[in-house]
This record gives sequence, structure tokens and C-alpha cells, in this order.
Amino acid sequence: MMPSLARLDADEKALAHRAIALLALVIAGHTLLETARDALFLVDLPAASLPRTYLAIAFLALLLGALQRRLGVLASGGGLTSSLAIGAVGTCGFWWMLEARTPSILHGLYIWTGVLATLVVVQFWLRLAEFFDVTRAKVVFVAAAAGGLVGAVAGSALANVVVWVSEPRTLVVAAAAAFAAAAILAMRLPKAAAPPSPRNEPTEMPQRPALRRRLGDRYLVRLLWIAALAPITFTVIDYTFKHAVADAFPAEDLATFFARFYVVVNSAALILQLLVVPRLLQSLGAVSSLSIVPIALLASAAGFAVVGGLIAAIALKALDGSLRHSLHRACMEILYLPLPKDDRVAARLVAGSIGQRGGQALASVGLLLALEAGAGTRELSVASLVLCGVWSSAFFGLRRDYIGRFREQLARLRFDWVKEIPDLELDSLSTMVTALSSPREEEVLAAIDLFEAYDRVEMIPGLILYHPSRSVVLRSLELFANARRPDIKPLVLRLLEEHADDNVRSALVWQVLPDLDRDDLMRIYRGDASAEVRASAWLALLSSAPSATIPEQSPLVEALRVSTPDTHLAVAAGVNRLALPLRIPVARWLFRESSEPVREALARSLADEPSVEALPLLKEMLAERATRDDARRGLRAIGAPALRSLEEALRDPSTPDRIRRHLPRSISRFDEAEATEILLRALELPLEPSVHFKVLRGLGKLRAKRPLRRIAREPLMREAIHQLERGVELLQHYVVLSAAAVDHTEGLRALCQLLQEKRDRALEQVLRMLHVIDPSEDFEMIHEALGSEDAAVWGSAIELLSHAVPANVLAGIEALTAPGGDRGRLERAALFHRSGDLEHTLELLSGESARERDWARHRHAHLEALAKDPDALVSELAVYALREVLRS
Repeated sequence: MMPSLARLDADEKALAHRAIALLALVIAGHTLLETARDALFLVDLPAASLPRTYLAIAFLALLLGALQRRLGVLASGGGLTSSLAIGAVGTCGFWWMLEARTPSILHGLYIWTGVLATLVVVQFWLRLAEFFDVTRAKVVFVAAAAGGLVGAVAGSALANVVVWVSEPRTLVVAAAAAFAAAAILAMRLPKAAAPPSPRNEPTEMPQRPALRRRLGDRYLVRLLWIAALAPITFTVIDYTFKHAVADAFPAEDLATFFARFYVVVNSAALILQLLVVPRLLQSLGAVSSLSIVPIALLASAAGFAVVGGLIAAIALKALDGSLRHSLHRACMEILYLPLPKDDRVAARLVAGSIGQRGGQALASVGLLLALEAGAGTRELSVASLVLCGVWSSAFFGLRRDYIGRFREQLARLRFDWVKEIPDLELDSLSTMVTALSSPREEEVLAAIDLFEAYDRVEMIPGLILYHPSRSVVLRSLELFANARRPDIKPLVLRLLEEHADDNVRSALVWQVLPDLDRDDLMRIYRGDASAEVRASAWLALLSSAPSATIPEQSPLVEALRVSTPDTHLAVAAGVNRLALPLRIPVARWLFRESSEPVREALARSLADEPSVEALPLLKEMLAERATRDDARRGLRAIGAPALRSLEEALRDPSTPDRIRRHLPRSISRFDEAEATEILLRALELPLEPSVHFKVLRGLGKLRAKRPLRRIAREPLMREAIHQLERGVELLQHYVVLSAAAVDHTEGLRALCQLLQEKRDRALEQVLRMLHVIDPSEDFEMIHEALGSEDAAVWGSAIELLSHAVPANVLAGIEALTAPGGDRGRLERAALFHRSGDLEHTLELLSGESARERDWARHRHAHLEALAKDPDALVSELAVYALREVLRS
């Protein structure tokens, strides 16, 4: 199937068509020249002289390529045009010189053909790579390569006709005409735009010398290794084939044979390029597709080594020619795209000269040595077999490095700061101790908080309880109670009698509770002048009573009600001292009637000594940010009963949303295997969108803990497809409402903004599901790159995804994120999720004569559909917008 250019915009399509035509002319000219070269050379010269010619081609290609790079014209439009113009003139010169047909002229023609092809083709692909990111390149490069094969077939067919009616020398002037036409077309290629400066560009680091830096790049070295192995193998196969043909055919039949052979081979390559290569690239990717070439040649070379003969040699060369100019060419060009431009130009030059021609030179030297040793066709076939095996082995690990280059590109756009509490050293400790003596309350409280953060509460002196600030004393008492400081007891007993602040004395009752007997508490309860202190003593009496002899509870609520917030805080911090039948009622009253600091202290206490009886209250505490973490800690400590209770609450539609939306994260705190199964089952539930989102976040956290654990992919992929379809649906609604309304009302504007947010949320959920499936991939980085306005960054993200997700999921992600605006995305969406209404929308968008009345009807239909949307917020806002539209 020919790759569709429909995904490109108008300018990109025009450029792609010019590139296809340009390469078709270049390859047509090269095919004509190659046919003339092979026929004329082998008629007058022996095949054994070919290796020396290969050496000369390699040397001159390297020399001229280095010269062009030094002059800065290798990847420029002027360089390509100049090379083609020189090629046309030089080819005409050889047509004139071939009247003599001396050995030196024939060698010169062979060298000229090889050098010209190397330089021009390299320049063409470098120019084309400047205009397209890797995602578009997979379409354009394959189409351009197909255009080149069309030129090859046309050139072969024309050569077949020419040699039938004229001499092979006529092919040379036809090739010159093709090069001249290509030079004219090359002048019409636009200049590449300068790439946008990346945001948050990091400070440049000192670079190693260019050559050392590039040779230290494992991916680049692998590419160059493959670029050298391929021509070595191709050269040995080419020589073996031509040697067999020269021995089998008389000289006068060689031109006809080569013309017909190249027609067949190029036609086969064109069929592969149109029907097979696009499918392989989409399903396997560039690396795996490219590895097919050496593996297929390995099998054919094995057959040649076993069977031998002319037919086997022709079959091996036919497979070589078919794959080299279709699959191998397109895939190799794509593999250069992850490299920065400077490295790409340098690598392409090295691959074309040192790699391709250097490999050809090495093969030539090897052939010369083999011929000197008396090697024949059978020995050369064995050499081809070995080379194909070595070439195949070079692909191990290449896919990992290829994907890694795209990760590096995206990672350079991100900056992550890891914020940690620094280690506590002597000077800092001295400063904190000094701050405890400060007359400023906020400075002392900050120092106390730091001691707690560093888990150094034992270093706070007990005399801090004599600080004039009530807040400082109460905060210190809270820490001392939790730390069980025995040295504090004498100070607390003295302060209980002497301190002037009733709030502090009330808190002290709870601080010294383990050291007071019931008589002391009764004396305080009956004789203290402060109602607050008496209430604390009453609660302390209840907490000290055995479970079987709990005293009268009727004053309990009254005691709590008359107590001050400071007493509530003290009771909450020590609530575990109450007998269990009293603990839960007291805790429930404190949570529902007291302030946030009290609820926070209560949650900490219940989490420190959790019980099954506290389950309902701990679940209720999930609704508040201040108590949520401690509630989860307590639930986790309770274990299996809590996990079952959380799943029941998640599945129960009557569970309040303020609690339900925090259940998935709470479930993710439990055993990974069981919690994962619960959350996977939850994906099938009709959950409110925010709860569904939290389920995915919970699954992501579980996978981060155990990334190697097997997980069922099917429900996640089904849900990913569903979310992508939902995203496309929201995209269509947005495009219709934003394009159809000439006078946007307030409700329509708000609805359009909400649709965009919901669409972005759908995409985020898809990427979270993919992260659950494959936690080794950085989908957060990919998500950021998909939102980039830089097409190259977006293309890198899509290329990474193409190796991680199925094709239908990738198509949906492209539809929601492709650069070029929402209308262009909607056109892509039609390829992913086509519907009659979507086609109608595209017709209205493309129709120049679409009437406002048609848009109004279409908009009204979409508003009515949104009014019935399962998302309550969307439906409510759609109803409001619909009423506004009807009123207007």
C-alpha cells in the first residue's frame, strides 16, 4: 500500500511531490548510466578488473565528500543543484569520449557513475531530512523511495528500448538529460526553516573534539558499522553475479540482458516499496524492518552456496537489488533522523564515503586477494554467506539504542529538581538550639518543627515549657507526649499547679495522665476552678476506667462541648488512652465538631494504634487533605479487612464522591498483587471521571513499585481505546462549537474550554494506562513532548510510542496531538474512528459554500448530544449553553 500523504499540509505535500519527482529523475538517469556502464565495461574488459575500479570509486567519493563538507554545500540546496548540473555536463562529456572506448575511458565511466550516485543521493536525503520530523519522514521517505524506484523502472524500460534500436552509448546522453532535468527541479526546493530555539535550553557543556565525541556514540558507531557491512556484502554479491553473467553470456548479448534484468529487479523493488515496506515500517518499525534485508540475503546466499550456478547467482542479485533500493534505502535514512543535524550530516557523509565506499574498497581488496588465491564462484558464495551472518548480528541491541536517542532528545527538554531536606550538620544544629531561646514565637515554632523533621525531639530542652508563648508550650507538649520524654514529668507536675493559662493546664492533664491515679483526677475534677481543666480531668477519668467498669457517660458530650480547642487538641492527641468503647464515640465527635488541627491530631492517634472498629471513621477521614495521609496509614496497618472495606466502598454507588475519589490511591497502599487486581476490576465500573482518573493513578503507583510483575493488558488496552474514542468525540464537539458559532456566548466559550480540558484529560488517562502496561517507559516525558509546538519534538515522541503501543492506539494519539491545529487533528481522527457525523463535520469544514444555517443545525445537534453526556459537568454546561443559543 502506497503511504498516504494526506497527513501532510499543503506545503508539505507540494514539497513531497517535488522530492518524489526529483529522486525519480536522478535514479532514472543513474539506471540508464549504470546499464550503459555494465554493458560497455564487460564487453571490452574482464570482470577481474572490477575490484580495482571499486577502490578508485571509494577513494574519490571520500575525497569529494570531504571537500563538499568543508565548503558547507553537502546538505545545502545549492550543493545538490550544482552536483546534478555537473553530473549532467560530465555525463555528456563521457558520451563524447566513448567514441574511442579505450580501457581508461571505460574505467573512468565506471568510476564516474559510482561517485556521482554516492554524492547526489546523499545530498538528496540530507536535504529531505531538513524538512520532516521522524513521523512524517516515515511517510515521505517511503514515498520518495517509491518515486526513486519508479524512476529506476522507467530508466530500465527506456534502456531496454534503446539497446534494441541503438547502441549502449546512446544511454549515456539519455542519462545526462535526466540529470539536467533533476537539476532544474532541485532549484525549486525551498530553503529549510531554522529550527526553533528550545525552551529552557540547558547551559552548554564543554564538548569533546567532534570526532572523539561521535566515535564515543554507541548508536552512531552501530550505524556506521552497518553502513560498512552492507556495501561489503553488496559488492561481493555484485561481483559474483557479474562474473557469473560474463561467463555465461556472449559479449553482444550483455547489454540486452542487463537492461531486461534491471527492469525486472527494479519492478520488483517498486512493488515491495508500494505494498510491503509501508506495512513493515508501521508494524515492525525501522530497525526490525531493516534487519530483514541481511536475513533474507543470508537465506539466499545459503542456497547459492549449496546449489551454485547462474540461476542461483541471478536470484541472489535479484533479491539484493529488490531489497537494497526499497526496504534498505528507506529504513537506513530513517535511522539517521534521531541524530542532531551536524552529526547527521557528518554520519551521512562518513556512511556514504568511508562506510559505503570504504566498505566497497575493503570488499575490493578482499576480492583481489581471493582471486589471487584462485577462488571461484562457489568460494565467493560462501563469503557472501558469512558476510550476511555478520551483518545480521550487527542489529542486536540497535533497536534499544534507536529508541534511546529519542528519549535523550525529549529528556533534554525537561528539568527536574529533586528537593530534599539537607543533612543536619553542626552549625545548623547550633543555630536551631539558639532559635529556641528567641523571644519571637514564630522563630521558636519554626525551630521546633525542624527538630521534629530531623527526628531530634530529644534535643529540645524541657525548659521550653516555661516559654511565655502558649503556642510554643502546647506545641512542645504535643511533641513530648509522642516522644515519651521521662525527663519532662517533674516539670509537667509543677506546671499543672503553677501555670496561669487554663488551656495549658488542661493539656497538661493529658500529658501527665499515666502518672496520675484516679484520686488525683477526681480531686482536679471536683476542685479546680477552671471548667476546661475539670472537663479534661473527666475525660481522663473515663480513659483510666477498666472496660468493664466504665463510669456514667452522660456528661461525656457536655465535657467535650465546654472544653476549649486546646483541650480538644490534647484529647485528640491522647485519644488512644480511652477504652475502646469510648474511643470511637469521642473520636467521631472530635472529627465532626472540632477544628482542622484537632482532626489532624486525631488522625495521627488513630493511625498509631489502628483498630477495625475505627474503619468507618478512617474512611471518612480520607475526604480531608489534613487527615488523609494518616488515615491511609491506619487503613494500611489494619490490613485485609480495610482493603475489603475500601473495595466495597469503591463499588458502592452510594459512597459520597468526596470519599470515593480518594479510595483508589488508598487501595494502592496495600499489597501490590491484590490491590492491582482490585483497581483493574474498578476500570470496568461506571465511575465518575475524576474517580476513574484516580484509579489509573493508583495503578501507576503500584506498577512503579513492582514493574516486573505480570499484568493483564487486555482491560487496559480496551479502556485506552475507549478513552481515545472519547477524546476524538470531544475533539469533534469542540471543533463544531468553536467553528460554527459566529457570536460565541459565555456558555459556549466555557463549554469549549471544558471540552478541551476533558480531551486533554482523556489523553493523559491513555498515557497512564500505557505506563501501567509498560512502567519502564517514561510516558510523562512523552506526554510533555506530545504537547510541544515543535513538530520535531512531537515526532520524536510519536516514534517512541510506535515501539511501545499497537498501531490503532498510536493512530488515536496522533489524532489528538498532531501539530497543525484542531481541524487537521480531526482529519486524522477520521482515520482512527470514522463515523457518519464526523464525515459530515469534515464536509462542512471543507465546503467553501457551507451556509450558516447548516452550521447552526449541526451545532444544535452537538449541543443536544452534549446535554445527554454521561459527564455531569459537561451535560450541565451544555444545557446552559443550549438555552443561551435558543434565547439568542
